[in-house]
Amino acid sequence: MEVIVPLEIDLAYTGSSPVYIYSAWAAGQAYVVGDIRRYQINGVYRDFRCRVAHTSSTANAPDKQVTTATTTGWWIFTQTTYTAQSYWEDRGPSATSGGYTYTTNVRLSHYPAWATGAAVALNAAVYDAADNHDYLATVALTSGENTIRPSEAVKSADEAIAARWLDLGAANAWAALDYLGNTYTQGYEADGDLCDPAFTVTCACATAVDRVAFAGLVNVKAITLTVTDDGAAHDPYSVSLTPSGTAYDTTYRTANIPLTAIVAKGSALTIAVTLTRNDTSQPAQCAVMTVGRAHTLSDTEWGVETSILSFSRKERDETFGTVNFVKRGSSRQIRAVCYLDPAVITGDVVQELLSQWDGMPVYWDFNNDGSAYDRLRAFGFYTNLGLAILAASYESLSLTVEGLVE
Repeated sequence: MEVIVPLEIDLAYTGSSPVYIYSAWAAGQAYVVGDIRRYQINGVYRDFRCRVAHTSSTANAPDKQVTTATTTGWWIFTQTTYTAQSYWEDRGPSATSGGYTYTTNVRLSHYPAWATGAAVALNAAVYDAADNHDYLATVALTSGENTIRPSEAVKSADEAIAARWLDLGAANAWAALDYLGNTYTQGYEADGDLCDPAFTVTCACATAVDRVAFAGLVNVKAITLTVTDDGAAHDPYSVSLTPSGTAYDTTYRTANIPLTAIVAKGSALTIAVTLTRNDTSQPAQCAVMTVGRAHTLSDTEWGVETSILSFSRKERDETFGTVNFVKRGSSRQIRAVCYLDPAVITGDVVQELLSQWDGMPVYWDFNNDGSAYDRLRAFGFYTNLGLAILAASYESLSLTVEGLVE
């Protein structure tokens, strides 16, 4: 069984330098609460919102923590409490308003781009290029009201402004990169024609990388990858997702692709992806693409249980017995017991790693070498974790994994 911890990836682009919405952070400036500035970390600009009014310096830059002291006294006793905090709130990759062309053949969004000063109808959806998300108008907006872009409005301190828009999540071209299972990158071109999705992602490798994995694939019969590591291209990778035997036109929903050459930490990684449709009359879809390092924690034992968690509604009328169906998504659930050899990896290390990954989705693959069951892979989180020392020569890991809804 292995776990892949996803790294941050983004859609590649060509053309001129990006046009940033916010100016760069600078030392010696008086910042007030709510100010937004961009700051470069590991070669990537990120936006930060000021949380505490202050005069900026290298000691309180957005990537620094500042220790503050609070002193309380009662008679002859005095107590000082020290608290580490940041003056800045990380808001993610820096917002842009254009300046380049994204490397993808799918349309960026299913909705029109937001435009300042344009009236918006109730329940109309727009695409905000600042954060590449789609937003739904919860109220009708006049041209005079619609001067604050949706990505800023939803974070406004003014509740009336914040309530104007509902964040629908990452737009079409970025939906597979947001690590949410219920949003899909769909194979539609800008004019609405169907296509085999082809896109390129970039990754500033915070760790070594030896896996590229997918979840929530729909109508995809093959994946082709071209991996470039600091300008050096690997041989192309190609994986078939067509089940053997009788398949009834179904395809696998996951893929875990090992890289033949490990990409070193700190490398500039680009991956060109092509998803080939199974049924050319239907769109191909991808919910999650992950890039990261595989951690082999144990060997999965026989008796693995897989099931489906349904979120659809089935309501039966108590009088007439008729059933009302509301079709919704579902997620995978995997229950497994795994064998640990302390000479290879100890239960202490496994427990420490799992505690680090608590509260975040990671990619789970319960296949051992030589097996490739699609239903033993899930992008999600663990529950019901248990580690047992059964003998000096081996330990046992039992856990349940729940995938994100697809």
